[in-house]
Amino acid sequence: GEVTIGRLDGDSVLAIQPPSSRGGRTAPWRVPLTERLVPVVLAVTEGKGVRTGVDPLGYKVLFASAQPRDIDWTIVAKMDVSEVFAEVSAKSYVLIFVVAAAIGIAGLILSIIWQSQRSSVEHFAVEKERELLALSKHYHNLFKSMRDCAFLFDMDGQIVDANDAAIHSYGYSANEFKALNVKDLRSISSQEKIASDWHKAIGSGGAVFGAVHRRKDGTTF
Repeated sequence: GEVTIGRLDGDSVLAIQPPSSRGGRTAPWRVPLTERLVPVVLAVTEGKGVRTGVDPLGYKVLFASAQPRDIDWTIVAKMDVSEVFAEVSAKSYVLIFVVAAAIGIAGLILSIIWQSQRSSVEHFAVEKERELLALSKHYHNLFKSMRDCAFLFDMDGQIVDANDAAIHSYGYSANEFKALNVKDLRSISSQEKIASDWHKAIGSGGAVFGAVHRRKDGTTF
């Protein structure tokens, strides 16, 4: 048996056989609408169903066709009539073929839908990544250009980044800040409150508090 997909294209039908079809063509080809008995032409012009036809080589075939929603391709699964009636009764073999064809068609439909959805998801992911990158860059520029000192800490209080105002006020370079913890910014006199202040700061509501800080040169402010 073979699986073919086709769609109307002017005065002919554009047909393609998926690479997985045994012995199938790998490149698209056209069948004139005048060749009414060719399965792919019958399927495209008359819609879904189970019929007999004649393939381009002149063999009589039995085929089943379906037209999935949202795509303009018709799916055709065919088998030589001689194969259909070779070993068992006609009705039994037709039933087996129709069931197999339905399974094959369903699988191909799912494959087409999955490929389409995957493309949409990948496009969506790329767009969202671009948006997040642009947003991240915007907030980073805002953070760096603030006139007040600003820091980014991890959950343990380690400094991840500091803005230009902090670098100017504390006297540390950007790389030196990354080796410091929040406790290194406090004066000796305010060290005892660091644990409780930090606990409040990382809470869901945040916190506002005052403290004496220490510059690189040891002076406080």
